[in-house]
Amino acid sequence: TWTMGNSTGDGYSDRGTGYNTYTDGVWGDAPTARLESERVGWGSVATLGDGSQFVVAHTSNNEFITNRNASGSWVEDKIPTDIPVGVLWPRVAAGGADGMTVHVIGISTPSGLGGAVWEDLDGHLVYFRSLDGGATWDQQDVKLPGMDSEKYTFTTADSYAVEANGETVAIGLFPSWGDIQVAKSTDNGGSWTTSIIKDFPFDPYTIDSPYDTTLLSPQDVADGPADANGVPVGNAFQTSDGAGDIVVDNDGGVHVFYGEMYYLDEDFTDGNWNFYPGWSGLRYWNESHGEDSTRTIAGLLDEDGDGVYGVGADEYGSYGSNLTSMVTAGVDTDNNIYLMYAGVSELFANESANPGT
Repeated sequence: TWTMGNSTGDGYSDRGTGYNTYTDGVWGDAPTARLESERVGWGSVATLGDGSQFVVAHTSNNEFITNRNASGSWVEDKIPTDIPVGVLWPRVAAGGADGMTVHVIGISTPSGLGGAVWEDLDGHLVYFRSLDGGATWDQQDVKLPGMDSEKYTFTTADSYAVEANGETVAIGLFPSWGDIQVAKSTDNGGSWTTSIIKDFPFDPYTIDSPYDTTLLSPQDVADGPADANGVPVGNAFQTSDGAGDIVVDNDGGVHVFYGEMYYLDEDFTDGNWNFYPGWSGLRYWNESHGEDSTRTIAGLLDEDGDGVYGVGADEYGSYGSNLTSMVTAGVDTDNNIYLMYAGVSELFANESANPGT
């Protein structure tokens, strides 16, 4: 699935979920129309236990709209919510003993997109559950323990992930300005326990708030970015770049991946912050590590073997993520964990400016 649209002259009024399948080594015909009956975005797909596909997206009215293909045709519905400002940017996973439980997460519409602070948090992570393949929803607008205004003042789009394997469900939250956490349920979303995999020194932190740099960890001070003279900045936070993924293995173990980033709130009058686009490193955690204990498992590749990573600052992205990020991961039937991530390549980064190099 992906967000598609062809009507360029009117702001993509036909925007919606594009859907295609790859069977026996062949893709189906490219779709000419979205799945949904109205304009949507951010379609997320899961396969249910009966083999049907379930897609959830958000509408222009800040609702979660669903489509399920159980008998050769798509049946549309919406997920109920009582959040006054609505919800955006969904993620979906299928689980349960019969594979027919649908787990959906997203955030309340933040003030920057016409929403408002809800439950004292601007963009509050919430959870929804259906036990019957999306026909009815027995849990809606659920606030997960520890992932609330006691820890955060805001949550950004796409900085979270959900995965399920049987009765075990896990939700990862990858904020840049707060604890990186995992909520785990072993009873199919009935109850939750939360683990902090990277502790943020101040709970919650409000942008433009002066902070005591003596409370920062050695990772922040010693391992962080340096100034032009090679001296560590000393007041930057080691945290997430907002892009992460989560896996539940076949034994019920949780594995977490995210891009490392340092952030700095130096000007306490501008309502903004700084990040380091030249940073790299993919962080990993599983439950055997214990709380607040991640490690770096991947980074930039010296593809030409000259001992130097040769990409200039003009090749860096402006997304707020690092140079090795946008990770996605999964597990096979033999319990092998696989991951892919996007990394800026020194062999191809300069092609647009220097064709043929």
